[in-house]
Amino acid sequence: MIRLIALLSLGLAFSVQAERGLSPKVEQPLLQFAQANCLYQYFSYKNYDLKDIRSISAGIVQMSHIPADKFVEVNELVRNYEPQIQYKKETSPLLVKCFTLESDPAFLKKLSRVSERD
Repeated sequence: MIRLIALLSLGLAFSVQAERGLSPKVEQPLLQFAQANCLYQYFSYKNYDLKDIRSISAGIVQMSHIPADKFVEVNELVRNYEPQIQYKKETSPLLVKCFTLESDPAFLKKLSRVSERD
């Protein structure tokens, strides 16, 4: 069940990105990795099985032309990301950030800096 939720969440996020397009400064694999990494962190916190989400993250890195050190930077960005939004108290802040980072201009600006570095 958890695997299905993770895959559906990532699939929905990727399809929304494809429809609206990304800023030219943000490389899509980095944003995809950020979303997968965010879910990984949430699953880890909840002690859920990490095998599938780890495979998804690894696949994004392997299929990309982007150097691995940039993905390490994205991991840190996601870990330190705190969205400035209101949410229901019963909702985990770790999960909320997974659904806000793709549309948060502050996060996307930081991600574009990683994307632009040589």
